[in-house]
Amino acid sequence: MSDFDFCNSFIFAEICFQRYHHTDNTHGIACHYFGFLKKGTCSVVSDKGEININEGDWFYLPKGLKYHSYWFGENSILFDSFGFKYAPIKQKLKAQKLDLNNALQHKLAELSQNKEVSLYSVGLLYSLFDMLLPKMQVEAMTPTDEIVQKAIEIMNRSPLVKIADVAKTLKVSETTLYLAFKRSIDKTPNSVRQEICCQNAIDLLSTTDFSVEEISFRTGFSSSSYFRKVLFSVTGKTPRQIRSEAKTI
Repeated sequence: MSDFDFCNSFIFAEICFQRYHHTDNTHGIACHYFGFLKKGTCSVVSDKGEININEGDWFYLPKGLKYHSYWFGENSILFDSFGFKYAPIKQKLKAQKLDLNNALQHKLAELSQNKEVSLYSVGLLYSLFDMLLPKMQVEAMTPTDEIVQKAIEIMNRSPLVKIADVAKTLKVSETTLYLAFKRSIDKTPNSVRQEICCQNAIDLLSTTDFSVEEISFRTGFSSSSYFRKVLFSVTGKTPRQIRSEAKTI
């Protein structure tokens, strides 16, 4: 991942609405979010239930959550929003209001004062997430979620593994595996494997001078042209652009 991509994986902002606002996020959000409601009230409604957020509440919305939010205020609605794409956790967290002790309230207030993406604010965000995690509500993992998690672990260890072999290792049919991915993360096993292979390719583009042909071979693509096509579909960039952004002294 380039520095540019890393910085763009965070969205820190203060957001203002007038009196009433409705947001349709039924497509699923692309980031995890911590929020702090400064003015107004909010209801977040999903198939998981409804969360009512009041002025002064901190709340968390998990990446991928599909929901409608309804915002109300006498004159205006104001809240801080801290979005981040990457969370190295295995738990599947619920959307929730946060139960904070004084120390956490103080730390979160400090985060609220630092909405510019920087080493300090990003470090503070993840430090707080680590402190909050033991207190946060976790969704019970379904058998379908377990299948997907184990499949992704296999693909991370062996990105070139065939999907049929992943299914065989997990003792399920390929159809069952594809349905599990669709229900749990709304992706296919092939698309996830391509993302893993592309990340491995990005690492090689960024840290070696291997040719594109060599990298496409090492990461399991059938040809360099197919590699370029998939890489662009996943990242929106060519190998040359990724390599250029990763150049260091």
